[in-house]
Amino acid sequence: MLFRSEKNLGMFCGILAFVVWGLFPMLFKPLNEIPPTIILTFRIIFSMFFLMIFIYFKNGFKSVSIYAKRRNTVFKLFCSGTFLCINWGLFIYAVNSNNILEANLGALVAPVCIVIFGSLFYKEKIDKICFITIILISIAIFIQTIGLGKFPLVALGLAISFTIYTMIKKSVEIPTFEGLFIETSCTFILALIYLFYLLFCNKIQINLNYYQILFLMFGGFMTILPLATFAIAARTLSASVIGFIQYICPIVEMLLALFVYHEKLSTPKAISFSIIWIGLLFYSFANLARSKKWI
Repeated sequence: MLFRSEKNLGMFCGILAFVVWGLFPMLFKPLNEIPPTIILTFRIIFSMFFLMIFIYFKNGFKSVSIYAKRRNTVFKLFCSGTFLCINWGLFIYAVNSNNILEANLGALVAPVCIVIFGSLFYKEKIDKICFITIILISIAIFIQTIGLGKFPLVALGLAISFTIYTMIKKSVEIPTFEGLFIETSCTFILALIYLFYLLFCNKIQINLNYYQILFLMFGGFMTILPLATFAIAARTLSASVIGFIQYICPIVEMLLALFVYHEKLSTPKAISFSIIWIGLLFYSFANLARSKKWI
């Protein structure tokens, strides 16, 4: 057998998920001639298409229909889907406006935002190590704001939208893919309405070549793939390991930004990123040491 245990499979799937998420800029860079709203619309539509195929072969739509009858659940998933789409839209905008490093900053800040929101709304305790990390990240954002002369709105928008998405999902008791299907269904309807509005009201010409359509379809498939592999990792790995390997994603994004797309790493950015990485790695290693096991 390729994987001798479920934990080995989980580790492989977890690493694969975060590598794929880190490579996402390569999906959207070739589409920079298309408005971000159009890219987002087709990403939702094609994601729904591949998700329907996945659900069908997984266990059919019976389990989905059970949760779809719960109005409160559907409303919460509609809200979570909306914030996920905001996150997607901001990420696409950041990539296609040559601001991958700012998107990367959002990915680094998001875990700490989740901890802060968790303490505010779920009364989860913030330990000393986490508090120090929050202080370091706040200092880093301040340095970058002063040094560059602008507040990193896109980065904070990415971090906060993903945090709210996570908080809403935390309040909904539903299996991963059934929840994803329902929330994607809600945004899928909105995406179709927006697409028909553009097409029939002649507000904008949508002229896509086969190359662009192929990338958009591939983007839909790649949206579902890491979610599926991450679900396996989340089931088999400890939280401390998942928390540690999640930094694969921002590492890959930063390498792409610097060495593939040649974004400039100014001195304020370099200092702020260094402070954030020191804080996050310190926090992650402390959690690993506390758990006394890797898997």
